[in-house]
Amino acid sequence: MYTFIELWTPNDTWKGLTSEQRQAFMEGVGGAMGELLAAGITNLGWGNVDVDTPMPVGEQYVAVWQAPDLDTLKMLESAIAGSGWYDYFDQVNVRAELAPPDAVIGEHITM
Repeated sequence: MYTFIELWTPNDTWKGLTSEQRQAFMEGVGGAMGELLAAGITNLGWGNVDVDTPMPVGEQYVAVWQAPDLDTLKMLESAIAGSGWYDYFDQVNVRAELAPPDAVIGEHITM
């Protein structure tokens, strides 16, 4: 199982759009999400980043996704890039294949 985490903040290009332009862009994003869900990608949710968290990130929003394998997850990554999303949002991403905690802890011990 792979997890993909997006962290983003709207940039000046996004802020320069009219509300109608923003609405039209987000409608396109919503339409593409249906295709991704049908391909086996699960959206665990979107949210506002809690700035009162210890060691917070600088981004304003978060979305968390899961996919059964790397190839399926790469479909999501391609869809995001192809949508023009990165033109409007300053973003960082995290991709990881999830493993049991003891396996990852073991890696830390044997480094």
